[in-house]
Amino acid sequence: MAVIFLDIDDFKAYNDTFGHVACDVMVQKTAEIIKNSIRTVDIAGRFGGEEFVIILPGTDEEGAIAVAERIRRAI
Repeated sequence: MAVIFLDIDDFKAYNDTFGHVACDVMVQKTAEIIKNSIRTVDIAGRFGGEEFVIILPGTDEEGAIAVAERIRRAI
């Protein structure tokens, strides 16, 4: 099993510049990208304000890196 923790860089600065509504949209879009980038057996959730966790059953380090990179590129 592998676990990915990720957060949105410069979230506070984005929030201060564009406001809460824009940040809500950014979080929703990020969650959508994550959901579309993982398998149905994987579990993704919001861990904090701009933080997410993804649990990847039956996945080794190499597989987790591939998933994380896929998500990074999509974002």
